[in-house]
Amino acid sequence: MFELYFLSIAERFYGIAFPGMIARTGVVSERTIRNWLNGKAVPSDRKRDAFVRRSMSWLQKELIAAKWPEEKREAYLSQLAESRGGASAIIQTLHWGGPDGCPSALDLARRIDALSLALGEQRERNDMAGFVQLFHTAWLTDEHFKNPELKLGPAALRESTNHAMQWGDLALPTTVLLINLQLQLLATLDHEFSARYLPKFEPVPVFHGLFPARTACKSGGPRIRGKVRLPVCKLLDMMACLRYYRLHGKWPAKIPSVSEAAIWMDVLSPMLAKWRMGRQFTVNDFDNAWLHMFKRFPEHSRPSPPAPLLYAAVVLTRLFVIGSVEKNNLSIAEGGAELYLEWWARQRETSEVHLDAPRAGVKTWISDLF
Repeated sequence: MFELYFLSIAERFYGIAFPGMIARTGVVSERTIRNWLNGKAVPSDRKRDAFVRRSMSWLQKELIAAKWPEEKREAYLSQLAESRGGASAIIQTLHWGGPDGCPSALDLARRIDALSLALGEQRERNDMAGFVQLFHTAWLTDEHFKNPELKLGPAALRESTNHAMQWGDLALPTTVLLINLQLQLLATLDHEFSARYLPKFEPVPVFHGLFPARTACKSGGPRIRGKVRLPVCKLLDMMACLRYYRLHGKWPAKIPSVSEAAIWMDVLSPMLAKWRMGRQFTVNDFDNAWLHMFKRFPEHSRPSPPAPLLYAAVVLTRLFVIGSVEKNNLSIAEGGAELYLEWWARQRETSEVHLDAPRAGVKTWISDLF
């Protein structure tokens, strides 16, 4: 049910359409994948099984080429078999991309995938009663149906699904549910990423600083209508500030200009300006820029690329940025930042279950700059 949404996140994260992503493996052609997705062709069970086998064989070879130890390869492939959908696909990658991973986020992502699959099956069967019943799945709460823009409260919106007369009546509750599930997942990842990557800093919602925002006049006057500070723009500013902190042991007094950020990040200003103006900023771009930023540091002290930050920027762009830079019609869907803070507060206890001890960092994060 939510697969196309999560697929769009993966495509933005990797910078390539899903059919092309699969075709790169050589397992099946891009045209075949497109036909499967468009419903022009339905793969037989034999073809599906062959696709899975060949995909796993390809992945095994890639991991060997990347010099993963055998024990790590087997553990990764074993866990991968438990991830059955789009939500867990990227989280699985992030889980293995950093120290100790993000087990709580991965567990939640798998539950989201299972729910998505079940909703999709009921929709295909045209079973509205079965579809509605899934809105009352045990681990879902009324908070999953909260939307600050609606006059209808979360409990009332959830209850309204019991009286749906046609599929169109369920479109809004389903969309609100998806947004809240994604924010819950993001908040869980925020906690786990921050606890492991930024353990010396006080526990704060780091990803909250990447929400899109309207910019203010430089004079401090009223906000300029239509001017939006994009999540990727804020991510690039955050990256520059992180390198400044590593160099000077303190945060900068203000967000850098493009030229200042280019100096702090040790990248070319024109490329940085293009990314800030909406040019696609993929995980490869992110990794390369990050590694370049810290290439002058001793190898043992270079921090690994914090890919969850890019994932957060991609998600927040997809959910809350409306329009495009090219068409000069950017706007922001309101209410998301406040809703995220609520999920972040709820998920703290859940996320700390896998930690050896509660977070106790005391250093100040750069919240005031974002």
